[in-house]
Amino acid sequence: MKKDNLQNKLFESGLIEKGNLEDIEAFKRQHKLEYALEHQKEYSKKRVRKTLILTHKEFAFLSEMASKHKMKLPPFMVYLMFKSLREIQIEPTDIVQKEILSLLRSIDNSFTEQCLVTKFNPQIDQSVIASNKEEVSKRIQDIEDLLLYPPKLIDWLSFQVQNDAQFIIKLLQEISLYLQNSHDYKIQNQKEHLQ
Repeated sequence: MKKDNLQNKLFESGLIEKGNLEDIEAFKRQHKLEYALEHQKEYSKKRVRKTLILTHKEFAFLSEMASKHKMKLPPFMVYLMFKSLREIQIEPTDIVQKEILSLLRSIDNSFTEQCLVTKFNPQIDQSVIASNKEEVSKRIQDIEDLLLYPPKLIDWLSFQVQNDAQFIIKLLQEISLYLQNSHDYKIQNQKEHLQ
């Protein structure tokens, strides 16, 4: 439905010749409603609308990043989602992740218990205990964040190369060994199936 359809429809309806402003305004309102419904129907054929719930802090951060990149927020968020899905990340398995998180909680609980015991010792400065407790909690949160948001493969590779100039060569050797063993394993399986 084109926007200029309104003028044509007004002439076709004969309302302009009659000159009744109330009828013309009612016709315009009805036309706008029909146009909006048609537009919404066409829009729904091509797109899906989903609600995303953010905290005020998250929203402020994303808005700031979008304006920094000179983009409106919705297209910026779509860009980020698809960009992150296309990037390869190094993720631990769910089992390993759960084990690490369990160990971290255990460390935090153990440290908290020790803090409670030392709390009643007058020779120990309580501000040092509070500071240490805060530092341990921060480190645990940092590790949990790393588990939830693992590094991208390219970042991990860059970090490894900075620490070891021979890293890529070593990695390629390991990949070659893996492929060779995998190939040998497949050939062995094929031979066993043929016998």
